Amino acid sequence: MMTGRHPIETNRTIDERVTIKWAMRILKHGDSIIAMDPRLRRSPASIEAVEKVLKLARQCLAPSRLARPAMKNVQRYYGEFEHSL
Repeated sequence: MMTGRHPIETNRTIDERVTIKWAMRILKHGDSIIAMDPRLRRSPASIEAVEKVLKLARQCLAPSRLARPAMKNVQRYYGEFEHSL
């Protein structure tokens, strides 16, 4: 993921330990830039990219299988996204 973190960070606080849960909370609060890997250059385009990836990740994590996007839709989304960069 674009956070630069491991999936589970045992050295973090309990609220930040599981990276995907941490990132989804950040997205919910509208602070996507905080989830960015500090090594990535911050620009309007990179911030938008992080927000789009996190939103797609949130869809993929939906509890109901029916609420999750089909992989071909995910692939199409990424293809469209790459062309817009």
